[in-house]
Amino acid sequence: MNMPYVYDNYDGTYRLNYYRTWPHTSTTQGAYVYTDIDFDTFGVEHTLTIGGSGNKTKSKSIDGAYEWDIVGNYTLNELNNALEPIYKGSSDNKKYVSGRNEKTNLMIGDDIRFNDQWSALVGFNYAKTEEKNYSMNGDRTGGYDADEVTPSVSLIFKPFEDLTTYVTYMESLENGLKVECANCNNNGSVLDPYVSKQYEAGAKYSVSENLLLSSALFRIEKANRYDKDLPNGMKEVTQDGLEIHEGLELTATGKVTDNLTIVGGGTIMNLEIDKAASNEGKKPADTASKMAKLYAEYDIFAVKGLTLTGGAYYTGESYRDGANTDIIPSYTVYDGGLRYKTKLDKYPTTFIMNVTNLTDKKYWRSSTSFGEPRNLAFSMKMEF
Repeated sequence: MNMPYVYDNYDGTYRLNYYRTWPHTSTTQGAYVYTDIDFDTFGVEHTLTIGGSGNKTKSKSIDGAYEWDIVGNYTLNELNNALEPIYKGSSDNKKYVSGRNEKTNLMIGDDIRFNDQWSALVGFNYAKTEEKNYSMNGDRTGGYDADEVTPSVSLIFKPFEDLTTYVTYMESLENGLKVECANCNNNGSVLDPYVSKQYEAGAKYSVSENLLLSSALFRIEKANRYDKDLPNGMKEVTQDGLEIHEGLELTATGKVTDNLTIVGGGTIMNLEIDKAASNEGKKPADTASKMAKLYAEYDIFAVKGLTLTGGAYYTGESYRDGANTDIIPSYTVYDGGLRYKTKLDKYPTTFIMNVTNLTDKKYWRSSTSFGEPRNLAFSMKMEF
């Protein structure tokens, strides 16, 4: 796979790099078992869930599976005609065991129903995760072994039939990131696992049988990861402190009329880096504080089986770097399409046409890559 990365030189030109990877394989074996037990205690209904799951993953890679090539400096008009990079190629096409991962989860949870209005969900999860990475010589290059007991608690209140309100707190043991970056001096290493935390309070209101409105206030705490620039031109993927995401999310899903279906919503967040050795109080890179989308489908009753589809997707401005010195502008892209359902002989068949980025808008998707240009796609699905 070839992937371009583009960097602003701040002089009207851009540095184009190419990152190339060779295929790797992963084999996973897993099993799980869960059981539910229903019982009552003093008029309170319970559904107790007990169970566990586990899996093992073995990854195989090719020596020299990552390459990073600096192609050159170009203006925006020249980028589309940039030279093809010259790759060194892999030094050995034989695959070797590059990593092993084992995960175990044991959980117990109780769905408690006090009455028609009040209920609660209480649970605990024991998670154990082990990661081992190896060089092609079989030497261990990194990894971790961590375990944690994490809780989750929800209190649910239904003032009336169509309205549900809730408050939730939950924790989760997250895997450490494996660094896969040919331009990073810690390529192949594994960052430490961490416990994420989430607080949420929200409400869901059924306007009708087919339309649901929901809102949520939330706070998410997770590890702060960023790329640190080094004097030699390389980077180092670093994990330090916390990313704090606090915000409000509003969504609407369902049928507005008999022939109009919508899926829409928006999120506004306050973002901050906390408890970090550097960039404390700044906003995390490549994370927009405002996002919104509206997707709609309109059935054309005059032509049976024909549906118009379309959407608008907004992403607010974000910062390119942890120091918040460079801004990635906001952008809005539009999609549109048609879907036609019919029968060929006796088989249900669907024809689909989609156009993404209708206006062919040029925008930065992240600090290192452009957004996709306008694309037109056709497909057909037949059910036998």
